Amino acid sequence: MTIIIPTIAVFIISFLLLSVWIYKNEKEEIKKKKGKIFAVMATAFILALAPTAVIGLVLFALFGSTNIVNTIFSLDISTSTLMLLTVSLVIYLYTIDSLLSVLVEHIMGRVNIFNHLILLLIRILAFYTIGLIFDLNQKSNVILAVIVAFIILLFEALNNKKEEGNTNG
Repeated sequence: MTIIIPTIAVFIISFLLLSVWIYKNEKEEIKKKKGKIFAVMATAFILALAPTAVIGLVLFALFGSTNIVNTIFSLDISTSTLMLLTVSLVIYLYTIDSLLSVLVEHIMGRVNIFNHLILLLIRILAFYTIGLIFDLNQKSNVILAVIVAFIILLFEALNNKKEEGNTNG
């Protein structure tokens, strides 16, 4: 249930932004044909499903990771706190972390193991800081930050291997 609320929020925001954008671009045609507003809403609805699905899957994966860490290590973090933490991690990963990864790649050169290690350390520090904001205790915060950062590192490493295989093959 907790993952549904952020997903619905993403859908509503996407739908509203797309509706305004489509309406603004098709304003003259809508004035000519009165029934065109339904087409604008239907188009915005369909287009809003794509970002909602992607962000929903990312939320699901991160929430599952944090929930598994919580269960395995008996961290006793509430589900609502885990969901807020997951949403914060997604926001961090799609904003600041994207900029930092481009910066690290620019400074260090092509993608190599050192880039991944530097990003791992930065993510551990960032996730720890996010955990401090949510007032997690020291043990829970360190365990959660390290393991979730390692899981993201594994996803990135697998994605890089897959891309290398596609370029070589």
